[in-house]
Amino acid sequence: YFNAKINSELPVVFEGSIKRSFFRDGVAFVDSRALEGGSITTQPTDTINNTDGNAIREYTIQFRNAVRSV
Repeated sequence: YFNAKINSELPVVFEGSIKRSFFRDGVAFVDSRALEGGSITTQPTDTINNTDGNAIREYTIQFRNAVRSV
């Protein structure tokens, strides 16, 4: 998926959101963040790691803006 986005002729901007549950003073809350203007800043290297049985490849996406709501 990410390789296709990286190799796209047009620039790709990622949008998304995350939610996390937490307790404050014994009351349950949900922290939500809208993520805007994301782009891939770090790509996996071509180094082969023969000790990683899952063949994990990591990407870093940095977002320009994150709007929080509780």
